[in-house]
Amino acid sequence: MLSLLVMPASSGDVASVVIRANPDLLIGEITVEQITTTGAQIWWTTNDPTDSWIFYDVVSHSLVEEYAFSSGNADLATRHHIGLSSLTPGTVYHYRIRSTGIDGASALTQDRVFKTLALPPTGGGGGGGGGGGWFYFPIFTSPSPTPTLQPSATPTSRPTLPGGYGTPEVIHGGEASLYINPGTGEMLQSIILLSPNMHAQLFVAQGTVVKVYGSPAARIWIRELTEGEREEVYMSTPPGVFIVFSGTGVACGPEHTTFSPPIRLTFGPIPEREWAELVKMSQSLREAQGKVVSRGDLSDLFVMAGHFNQEAQSIEWYRVYAEVCPDTRTITATIDHFGPRCMIALFVTPGANTPILCEPAIPLYLEGIIITPAATPVQQADYSHVYPILCVLVGLVLIALVAFGVYYYLRNDRKP
Repeated sequence: MLSLLVMPASSGDVASVVIRANPDLLIGEITVEQITTTGAQIWWTTNDPTDSWIFYDVVSHSLVEEYAFSSGNADLATRHHIGLSSLTPGTVYHYRIRSTGIDGASALTQDRVFKTLALPPTGGGGGGGGGGGWFYFPIFTSPSPTPTLQPSATPTSRPTLPGGYGTPEVIHGGEASLYINPGTGEMLQSIILLSPNMHAQLFVAQGTVVKVYGSPAARIWIRELTEGEREEVYMSTPPGVFIVFSGTGVACGPEHTTFSPPIRLTFGPIPEREWAELVKMSQSLREAQGKVVSRGDLSDLFVMAGHFNQEAQSIEWYRVYAEVCPDTRTITATIDHFGPRCMIALFVTPGANTPILCEPAIPLYLEGIIITPAATPVQQADYSHVYPILCVLVGLVLIALVAFGVYYYLRNDRKP
């Protein structure tokens, strides 16, 4: 008899549904890594030793036997890795994983997706010699005028926070009631709102005006993307460009909520292994562009917000200002509103030139404590160059006093 199990999967997933014949056999920790134009590496784990098989196609099927391609081996293991090759560039692939133990018990995942990288755009004449590395990546689906992502520049200047935001209150669970001045809509208390799985957090500073449809807002929420929403992000990534969805993203609301000044959304702290995979993803993209690199670049990470266009029935993506902090393994973006079906996701593209910080610029909740930006130290006056002169003056005064004492003594001693 088959049964359904909802269980945690990869770090970016909210849940993964596994169909299994044996209630004791589980598949989890599914990740797709090192995606190139023609290949991808897929990892997963099982709680008992099983074989490793992946069934894949460019369309989804209800039966695993209907998938056009398969790859795998009969080696029994609990940590599984299958590499796929000879794939078509810029194509969304559907796949399912099946693992079978020595006793014949098996587990089968639902249909999942990943997208191969697109081939670089072909340039006219004379490719030779280096050409300056300029690429322009369209990142909206249909707005007018059509903006582009220029690798050499960030989208906006760094926004400022209202001063004196105080010690923020940390709120778990992904939803918060706001402490709002009902007349002005200003926040009376700074908050850090954590997503349910703590993969992301919102910082709303005291003094921020929060409104929804023009009236003071009562609440805000944030959660990790569902599997279906992650697939939407994969599918809506513009084709023919070097932009790759990292798998990390959140949904936020309510719709039509505005923030003045903007709030901050932080992805992280990202685990070390996933942080290293982001660097590898950057390196793979740079190599696909023909750049000779020794490693990836953290400035290739960037954040886009997606809003659903009802008329076009599509998601429109635009880049938002963000900053990378390697010390805390976080990426912090600036958000001024939540649009219709607002999704905010982390992407990788060579030449994004995202600023890299040495320390967080806002309060963050990391490992159970609030990390606040370091206060600017007070500059003390430097008198070190005066000390030698003072020593000489003190010495001269002492010598003068001794000489005067000797003179006074001798003069008094000679009196009859």
